[in-house]
Amino acid sequence: MRHALWPSGSEAEHQAEILAYLAVPADMVMLVAERADGALCGFAEASLRSHAEACDPSRPVAFLEGWYVAPDQRRRGVGTALVTAVEAWGLAAGCRELASDAELDNDVGQRAHLALGFEEVERAVQFRKSIGTPGAAAGMAPGAADMARPAKPSPRVGRVARGSLRAAIPADLPDELVTVLAGAGGVRVERIVSRGHASPPGFWYQQDEDELVLVVSGSARLEVEGAGEVALGEGDWIDIGHHVRHRVSWTAPDRDTIWLAVYWRPAPGPS
Repeated sequence: MRHALWPSGSEAEHQAEILAYLAVPADMVMLVAERADGALCGFAEASLRSHAEACDPSRPVAFLEGWYVAPDQRRRGVGTALVTAVEAWGLAAGCRELASDAELDNDVGQRAHLALGFEEVERAVQFRKSIGTPGAAAGMAPGAADMARPAKPSPRVGRVARGSLRAAIPADLPDELVTVLAGAGGVRVERIVSRGHASPPGFWYQQDEDELVLVVSGSARLEVEGAGEVALGEGDWIDIGHHVRHRVSWTAPDRDTIWLAVYWRPAPGPS
């Protein structure tokens, strides 16, 4: 069934990914549906992510990584039952949102998501080009070099924004306060305010982005897989690479801990 959903993967690759799911049951789940004779007819895979598009960044998000039902079992409630089970797993893990995605040309998958109450939040087209061929510019079409050459910038007033990291913090703070201060070109800057908050038991951040986080005020402790617990006070910072599992184990309960976090996509290459 995995190969039917993702035909580009080999059997060995699928087996390795399944074993990876089973190795970290707190962060991932794999659910299956059975026919009357016990044969499998569908599956759903989900994981806990630190964030997803248009979801509350202060809470972990359950993400539907894969969802498949055999063609002869569709429109019989099998897919709905699988997603409902994923929702229950996410709620038990402290999530309040379930996210997913589908390729732009996957009309069946998009309709299935919408039928179960998902809402579309973003569309994107991915691009690539080779830039490592010597003399590639010589093969440009006539006039292309002129179009590729940056135009002389016209005088204009640049964008300016300002504020205070200590502003607009409510007296009542049941959940961590996350405010996006700036973002462009794959880089995002956030202010995070904690007041005794910590990651839910068993939850680990394991994001696709690199992260540098600085404690502006207050104090906190981070638990980093392989490095143990790290204490952070005012002025302390830590640079956490993508896919490094980490969690907030403690923040000061009697004062605000204000973090300045910078996220960016790592450059292509070996992890």
